[in-house]
Amino acid sequence: MHTNSYEEAFDKFINSREYDRVEEALFQFARECFEAGYKAAGGVTPDGDKIVDILKRSLDNK
Repeated sequence: MHTNSYEEAFDKFINSREYDRVEEALFQFARECFEAGYKAAGGVTPDGDKIVDILKRSLDNK
Protein backbone atom coordinates (compact mmCIF):
# COMPACT_ATOMS: atom_id res chain seq x y z
CA MET A 1 0.00 0.00 0.00
CA HIS A 2 1.32 3.45 -0.90
CA THR A 3 1.46 6.48 1.35
CA ASN A 4 -0.76 9.49 0.86
CA SER A 5 2.21 11.61 -0.21
CA TYR A 6 3.09 9.01 -2.87
CA GLU A 7 -0.48 8.97 -4.16
CA GLU A 8 -0.59 12.77 -4.25
CA ALA A 9 2.71 12.94 -6.18
CA PHE A 10 1.51 10.27 -8.62
CA ASP A 11 -1.79 12.09 -9.14
CA LYS A 12 0.09 15.32 -9.82
CA PHE A 13 2.27 13.53 -12.39
CA ILE A 14 -0.72 11.86 -14.11
CA ASN A 15 -2.38 15.25 -14.50
CA SER A 16 0.71 17.03 -15.86
CA ARG A 17 1.64 18.08 -19.41
CA GLU A 18 4.77 15.95 -19.04
CA TYR A 19 2.64 12.83 -18.62
CA ASP A 20 0.52 13.81 -21.62
CA ARG A 21 3.66 13.99 -23.78
CA VAL A 22 4.89 10.63 -22.48
CA GLU A 23 1.48 9.03 -23.04
CA GLU A 24 1.31 10.36 -26.61
CA ALA A 25 4.83 9.09 -27.40
CA LEU A 26 3.96 5.64 -26.03
CA PHE A 27 0.73 5.56 -28.03
CA GLN A 28 2.54 6.52 -31.24
CA PHE A 29 5.20 3.89 -30.55
CA ALA A 30 2.57 1.18 -29.99
CA ARG A 31 0.71 2.23 -33.14
CA GLU A 32 3.87 2.14 -35.26
CA CYS A 33 4.87 -1.25 -33.82
CA PHE A 34 1.43 -2.60 -34.71
CA GLU A 35 1.71 -1.14 -38.21
CA ALA A 36 5.15 -2.72 -38.69
CA GLY A 37 3.75 -6.11 -37.66
CA TYR A 38 0.70 -5.62 -39.84
CA LYS A 39 2.88 -4.85 -42.85
CA ALA A 40 5.18 -7.79 -42.06
CA ALA A 41 2.13 -10.07 -42.05
CA GLY A 42 1.20 -8.85 -45.52
CA GLY A 43 -1.17 -6.02 -44.64
CA VAL A 44 -1.13 -2.84 -46.71
CA THR A 45 -1.31 0.68 -45.29
CA PRO A 46 -2.05 3.88 -47.24
CA ASP A 47 0.98 5.84 -46.02
CA GLY A 48 4.70 5.17 -45.91
CA ASP A 49 5.65 6.95 -42.65
CA LYS A 50 8.57 5.49 -40.78
CA ILE A 51 8.70 4.85 -37.03
CA VAL A 52 11.69 7.16 -36.61
CA ASP A 53 9.88 10.03 -38.34
CA ILE A 54 6.86 9.81 -36.02
CA LEU A 55 8.91 9.51 -32.83
CA LYS A 56 11.10 12.39 -33.94
CA ARG A 57 8.05 14.58 -34.53
CA SER A 58 6.67 13.69 -31.09
CA LEU A 59 9.97 14.51 -29.37
CA ASP A 60 10.41 17.76 -31.32
CA ASN A 61 7.08 19.06 -29.97
CA LYS A 62 8.34 19.42 -26.38
